[in-house]
Amino acid sequence: MRNTLIFLLFCSLYATMESMELTSTQIIGYLAGIISFANMFRYMWSIHKSGTKPSLTYWILAELAMLLILFSSIALWDTTAIWIALAYASTQIFIIILALRHKHERMTRFDMWLLGLALFSIVIWWYTSNPLYTLIINVGIDAIGYIPLFKKIWKNPKSEDLTYWAIAGGASVLNMFAVLSITFQSVLYPWYLGIVNATVFLVLIRHLLISLWKKGLKIKLPS
Repeated sequence: MRNTLIFLLFCSLYATMESMELTSTQIIGYLAGIISFANMFRYMWSIHKSGTKPSLTYWILAELAMLLILFSSIALWDTTAIWIALAYASTQIFIIILALRHKHERMTRFDMWLLGLALFSIVIWWYTSNPLYTLIINVGIDAIGYIPLFKKIWKNPKSEDLTYWAIAGGASVLNMFAVLSITFQSVLYPWYLGIVNATVFLVLIRHLLISLWKKGLKIKLPS
């Protein structure tokens, strides 16, 4: 019943977008943003109910980067990046609050160095007048945030919510096809996010993939 209601909701949203005379590419971009926005609430629920233990460093850096990416995308008027960045930026702050109130991965000295590097990048951003350079710096800050996340899920994949990352990866890959024009500034953020989120999902299911690979080859590989 719940899945049927979700399906009907997305059908109605699609019909509404078509009535607005949007192109197929624009519709894909809007849908990716809507899915990403709704998925953030799934992650909040998983922190509260399912034992998800978020990386506080990742979410702080992700929020900083997403706000700067949003401002840069608005300056460039890159609508492909604006919507999905807005979806993340408006909800990540609540995840940070939940992580502080409930449970989160302890910040290490290495995490503090990453935060310092990101803050230094913000200083560069402040003195950079070119919005394209700003966008590159912001993507770099966001990429720094994925370092502690990958470190955490490699050691303990069960500390993250698999469903969230499956949806996040799918929405991000979907957004890769919402690029209106193939230029460096247009594809940088959507393609980066699609690749990195899909990679997180693959790391989380790597044991399953290895198991299927072993069964498929019928070879017992050394662990």
